[in-house]
Amino acid sequence: MPELSRSLQPRHITMISIGGMIGAGLFVSSSAAIAATVPAIVLSYLITGTRVLLVMRMLGEMARQLFWSVVSLAVAVGAFLIVDTWREARAVARTAPAAPGADGS
Repeated sequence: MPELSRSLQPRHITMISIGGMIGAGLFVSSSAAIAATVPAIVLSYLITGTRVLLVMRMLGEMARQLFWSVVSLAVAVGAFLIVDTWREARAVARTAPAAPGADGS
């Protein structure tokens, strides 16, 4: 079994504890709000959850579109480089002197 390293510094532990306190405070305060106004808070959670879902779907579509844009750009650049290299090779072949015996003699 590999040995675990003890690399947490005091600032890491401080940040973890602050996050835990904030999370617990939000959890307790939201439970008080739910107990006070049940229908409104449920509707609010549904609306917020729907908006988060839609935003995440939009971000996913934008990431997919960006991926395909990058892929199509890479294909276009690769095709250009292949065609450009082929043209340069043909130009060099036309200007190069013929090899001895290449004319069939």
